[in-house]
Amino acid sequence: MGKAKEKAADLNELKQEVKMDEHIIPLEELAARYNSNIETVGFVAFLKLQNLFYKKSLYMDNGEYS
Repeated sequence: MGKAKEKAADLNELKQEVKMDEHIIPLEELAARYNSNIETVGFVAFLKLQNLFYKKSLYMDNGEYS
């Protein structure tokens, strides 16, 4: 495959949608996925994360934009 075709293939791969489920999974699973412990994370940081994922869930359903 030529360099131009390789570059086009790489670009198309980068354009693929990112699948996200962080906004719909339980917090315990989220903490396990990122090797974290929600009991030892600062309370303010926990609330900020919770708020961030809540806001995402308002705009997304099953990982896709509504």
